[in-house]
Order: sequence, then structure tokens, then C-alpha cells
Amino acid sequence: MNKVNPSHLNQAACRAFSQFRIQYPTWADSLLDWHFVQTHILPTLSDSLNHHRPIETDWLAKLWANSTGLSEKTKAQWQPKAQKAIEVYLGKLHGELPEPSVVLKASLSH
Repeated sequence: MNKVNPSHLNQAACRAFSQFRIQYPTWADSLLDWHFVQTHILPTLSDSLNHHRPIETDWLAKLWANSTGLSEKTKAQWQPKAQKAIEVYLGKLHGELPEPSVVLKASLSH
């Protein structure tokens, strides 16, 4: 995949999130909502794909934790669950991309 077409990425992200929400409604309601996907995951993903850098799911999970306003102790408890939800979502997104990304696939295999 060369440069990411923002329209294609957004459409794929919407389809992936719809699947994610159906399969994991609790996660979609409590951990990984569409706002976080749009605000944090998609810009990070677009940048990573355009520069052929792996997506760091642990970094995205830290970003999620810092965006919650939770106490440090509560963040530490929930961050691994958020990372798992992010990994699942990214796996769904990978399957929805018009040209599945080697960079995204490599990131998911860590």
C-alpha cells in the first residue's frame, strides 16, 4: 500500500467498527468507542501506513488510558483490556482495507 486514501481508510474503519460492535458490544460500549477510533486510531494508523511503520498497540492503549481521566491505578487495570480490544479492532480493519497492509499485518502478529 502506497499512500493511504483517507476516504477508503474511513470507510474500512466504519465497516470494521460495525463488525467489532456486533461481536464485542461490551468492549464497544466501555473500552473502544467510535470517537476514540476516529480521534486517535485512524490518524495514528494513517501515519503509520503512509510511513511504513508498525502500529504500536501498546502505545495506542496508553493513549486510550490517558484519554479516560481515570486514576493511575484504574488505568493500569484497564489498559491491557483496552490493548486487546484495539488489537481485535485492528484485525477487523485489516480485513476491510482495499489493499491489506503488510505493515498492519506485521503489527498484529507481535
